[in-house]
Amino acid sequence: MRIALSLPSLAFAAFTGLALGCAVYVDPGESGSCEDICGQHASCKKGVCVCDSGYDGNPEADQGCQPTSPPPEAGACERGCGVNAYCSDGLCYCDVGSIAVCGTGDCLPLSQLCDDNVDCFNGADEAVEICSPTVVMDWSVIDSCADGYDIEWRLYAQDRDWVWPSAETVFYTGGLDVEVIEAIECSEGELICFGGDAGDRTWGVGIDGLDDCDDCCWECGTYVAEVPYLICN
Repeated sequence: MRIALSLPSLAFAAFTGLALGCAVYVDPGESGSCEDICGQHASCKKGVCVCDSGYDGNPEADQGCQPTSPPPEAGACERGCGVNAYCSDGLCYCDVGSIAVCGTGDCLPLSQLCDDNVDCFNGADEAVEICSPTVVMDWSVIDSCADGYDIEWRLYAQDRDWVWPSAETVFYTGGLDVEVIEAIECSEGELICFGGDAGDRTWGVGIDGLDDCDDCCWECGTYVAEVPYLICN
């Protein structure tokens, strides 16, 4: 349902295509099932999201469950396993209580995951999609530009490379002064910006996410983001 992208410097990267799944946060105290709404490599157990075998971390976040061993690599043991990792039967494994979140042969203790201190060279241990629970957010868009065109629009994450509905597809308005509401799944607290165009007009950050704007961004949360009426300008 989404691929993300930040403003100009990251716009091109997003459109090369990241296609990852998504999750919806469910408070374990709530009744009901969490089936199909946990993060990647997580499952619903008795109404609570838990990481699958071989993974550990934050099951309520989109990519919060990270592998408990580095990717298998021929000859890894001979070269020496990374930090907080050991060799067994020719393969490297993370020490108990550590995960392979940094994308290297090293493993990071869970206590250092999402602790507001960057430990991975690429900052992966503090990435929003790994640390923040995902929620469903509604977006209300109204086309009040009487030019005969429906507006094509997308939503761009500013804290990671992601765009909704995807890098290849767009949302559409539904006619003059008709409210359209689209729901997305985003990481709580991340900043998301609106961009659209129709004919030779653009709004917000534009359909490609390359423009600047003063009032077209909202924090992800469980509320309706009401985009101001899109008038002809």
